[in-house]
Amino acid sequence: MRKIKLLGFVFFLTLSFQSRAQIKTAQSYYEYVIGQITKAVGNDTLLGHALLDMDQHRADSARLVILFQINKSYQTIKELEPFRENPVFRNATADLLFFYKTVFEKDYARLVVILSHATYGVLPDIELREFEEILNSVDRREQIVKSEFDKERTEFIEKYQVKLEH
Repeated sequence: MRKIKLLGFVFFLTLSFQSRAQIKTAQSYYEYVIGQITKAVGNDTLLGHALLDMDQHRADSARLVILFQINKSYQTIKELEPFRENPVFRNATADLLFFYKTVFEKDYARLVVILSHATYGVLPDIELREFEEILNSVDRREQIVKSEFDKERTEFIEKYQVKLEH
């Protein structure tokens, strides 16, 4: 039993060391951070399609799957060492992921509840307005958080001369 625990610990240390070794360059760090965002919200179209189809069960399933990945990516970024003692890009990424976490936990959960009130694919007017207000609110708030993230991302790219693939 002790041997299994020791092997597990060695495996954990190896993974931790490998992930730290992979992010020694600005390029690797940038790609790692952007990869976490992509993992987190890369499947958000699944939710969008389910909402458009007014399929509350599929929408809630997609929301929960995406929320799970957002939480994983958020935790990963929070635990990530800042690049060269500069936490600004990492923190802006964490803020963006936290925003998405909140949206998927609260706003989109409310959208799923509203969908449950649809009859034959039609929402009552009052709930249709609330549905639209929630989406508009998310868009407005996202622009603010995303612009701060984009600013810090651009500064990181320029400061460390990160090359972007087109």
